[in-house]
Amino acid sequence: MKIKLVYLYIALFAAVLIALVIYDSQSTNDTTGAVAPPDIEKKEMPQDEIHKGLQNPVSEQPSKANVLETVKQRMKKLEEEIRNNPEDTVRIREYANFLLAAHKPDKALKYYKMILAKNPNRIDILLSVTSIYFNKGDYKNAEETTRKILKEDKNNLEGKYNLGVIYAVTGRKEEASKIWNGIIEKHPGTNVAGMAKSALAKLNEK
Repeated sequence: MKIKLVYLYIALFAAVLIALVIYDSQSTNDTTGAVAPPDIEKKEMPQDEIHKGLQNPVSEQPSKANVLETVKQRMKKLEEEIRNNPEDTVRIREYANFLLAAHKPDKALKYYKMILAKNPNRIDILLSVTSIYFNKGDYKNAEETTRKILKEDKNNLEGKYNLGVIYAVTGRKEEASKIWNGIIEKHPGTNVAGMAKSALAKLNEK
């Protein structure tokens, strides 16, 4: 049961990261809002080496070489922009998201912390940091970071959901159930409520 919930949580944040990379590549504006868990079936996957095999085989795709070169050029440009303007949190966030999607969580964490040093209340960044700690098995720091999110916004649904998952994987089943049932009751019809239902079903499996 514990293992299944860990995979459920990791799948959630993998989906979030895919959405973040897509969003950052299309947006020039920074945001302080939380990133809502996307519907993974409705999201277009990045066409890169990291996510190869997830694309629709029927669709025409750019060549792997072209995609890799584009990603490399974008990351190189971001590195240069950050060196020239270390206060540009939009670029820092985009670069950190690329690093995290490329399975370089420790390096990504360094850049996320650069943003938090400037604004420690950035919920979107705190959510990403939570995912890094959780996927490393550092549930203590994952919980502490989640509590920072809920201190900043006590009604943040992603933070509540994530706290329930942390409770579940650390053996606090009743507390996890209480949180998820609360989300379902107070926020029916939301993506997070749907995820809470799935998590409860996993939690209650025999």
